[in-house]
Amino acid sequence: LAELAKHPVAHSSRGIGLIGALEIKPWTDAKPGDAALAVADAALEAGVITRNIGEAVCFCPPLIITAVQINDMFESMRQALDKVFRDMAGAMAAGMVYVGVKTGLFHVLANGKAVTAPEVVKASKLQSRYVEEWLKGMVAAGYLDYDPAAQTYALPEEHAYFLASEDTDHFVG
Repeated sequence: LAELAKHPVAHSSRGIGLIGALEIKPWTDAKPGDAALAVADAALEAGVITRNIGEAVCFCPPLIITAVQINDMFESMRQALDKVFRDMAGAMAAGMVYVGVKTGLFHVLANGKAVTAPEVVKASKLQSRYVEEWLKGMVAAGYLDYDPAAQTYALPEEHAYFLASEDTDHFVG
């Protein structure tokens, strides 16, 4: 249980004997308990029955559970946490893609050349702080390539095809 508390979605854990709880980090601008409910739903899909109370996902397995079954339960719980994390990351990436399409940032990067953050700022005429955060987010989401030695960003051709081809039938914007 303590290992699960190290997951990016989790906050902390507590327990005694076979009874335990995993505190889930609350989501900003969501109703209290929504994050724990999402984790509990993902856990149920993974075969783990839990009860969410506030921001906690609680475990109370039967007293006849084996060590192997406990390990399986925690592995399934880790998979549930991973699913919620992927879903959150996907939602955030979708918003970042929308920003890139609407502000023309993908269009700035569509020439196939690697460019520095200041070059993107200059071409886009947007504030550097926002552009730099957007570039880092798109690299983390896998939409942009980053060369740390040259400190340059590049939009792969296969992504430019969909994200920076405004007057085509395959443009997603």
